[in-house]
Amino acid sequence: MSKPFDYSKWDNIELSDDEEDCHPNIEKESWFRMKHRSRVEREENEEADKKKINQEMRRDQLRIDELASRIEKMKGGNDGSDDELEDEEGMNAEIKELAKKQEERQAKLDHYEKNKKWNVDNMCTVTDEKTYVNPSASEPSFDASGYALPPTATTTTKTATTTTTTT
Repeated sequence: MSKPFDYSKWDNIELSDDEEDCHPNIEKESWFRMKHRSRVEREENEEADKKKINQEMRRDQLRIDELASRIEKMKGGNDGSDDELEDEEGMNAEIKELAKKQEERQAKLDHYEKNKKWNVDNMCTVTDEKTYVNPSASEPSFDASGYALPPTATTTTKTATTTTTTT
């Protein structure tokens, strides 16, 4: 028996022209503009939050790497510096605390990605766009009396192609 088709990937599509939630006293065009504006603002806020989280994660990862290298230096031996003044247990506790924060931030990023709403603006992207122009387009295609000439097999037509991919 074949597996049934999974329609769950369409659950997170947000339609801007969904008329079900429009109040009858509100003009539909205004409602669509308001929904679009609120969607754009929400996406901008999420992107800003993701950027901030990524910066914090990079900063904390640098701190973790620095603390790990200090601990390795301390274990490697005493080279006459004031390494004995540093607390290895405190550094390990700080590393654990930073790692816990990293996990929380990663969970928040995963939550954003999992619950991302798809819409017409972010569903497809143009990956390749080409325009072909007929080299003989500048040649007249009419005879002297104004009648159209029959197409020849060697002429090409103007075409434009756009390739889109869904993400």
